Amino acid sequence: MVYNLYVDMCSDRFPGSGGSHVKPTRVALIAEEDGNVVGTYIALIKPEGWGIEDEVQKYLHASYDECVKGGVPITTAAHEARTWCHPRMRIVAHNMAFHRATLQALLDPIDTDLSEYHPDFFCTMKAVATDLGTRQVALPTAYCLVNNVREPPAAKGWRDHAETQLMMVRQVYKGYNR
Repeated sequence: MVYNLYVDMCSDRFPGSGGSHVKPTRVALIAEEDGNVVGTYIALIKPEGWGIEDEVQKYLHASYDECVKGGVPITTAAHEARTWCHPRMRIVAHNMAFHRATLQALLDPIDTDLSEYHPDFFCTMKAVATDLGTRQVALPTAYCLVNNVREPPAAKGWRDHAETQLMMVRQVYKGYNR
């Protein structure tokens, strides 16, 4: 059995903008067994004592107030994410360092260590850069390069944005695992 967990997370700030510990603001997961999607989980996370940078709100396609009103508690999202973790899973994400750290930050409040599942990691950002001999590029650019298209799919709203991000990660990954 091949179990892939596609991950796209957002945090309270962009990588490199200061602070040592990110706070998740959106989780988006697709679980796939032997090439078949077996589930999707997408949720905003309610800020509990932290803010969200203005630029992140634009990227997230959701305001701080939307996260407060429509978000789930971090422990709810963490318990849901933990149910998707399986031994020997492959976690697939674009910019793995960020997504791995943010997924672990999501699991921290319920005392779950991602490493206990012994996951394999596949970073689509590194794969594209290595394959094409380019610098690391953003996910929309990687999607266009791998799929030989001019424009990435457009998204409207936070949920559509999350679904689009996950679709692009899956398509880039599949371009390297045919």
